[in-house]
Amino acid sequence: LFDEQVDGTYWSLIASSSKPDQGKLICSCFKVSEKTIVEAIEGGACSAAQLGQQLQCGTNCGSCIPELNSLITQSLRLA
Repeated sequence: LFDEQVDGTYWSLIASSSKPDQGKLICSCFKVSEKTIVEAIEGGACSAAQLGQQLQCGTNCGSCIPELNSLITQSLRLA
C-alpha cells in the first residue's frame, strides 16, 4: 500500500489543527470560544441574550452565562 516511509514531520502536520487559536472554550454546548465572543461584543453585542441570539452561547444549559457577563463587563471597561 505504501511504497515509501513517511517521517514524523508529515504526521505531525496532518494531525495538527489548521484553525488559528481561538482562546479558551467558553460555551461547551455550542463550542463557542472566548475570541469569538469578544469579537461579537466588539461588534455591538452588549448582553448575554444578544450573544445567545448571535452565537447560541448561553442558550442551552446556561452554565456559561456568568462568564459571558464577565466578558461583556471587561470589554465595556476597556472601550
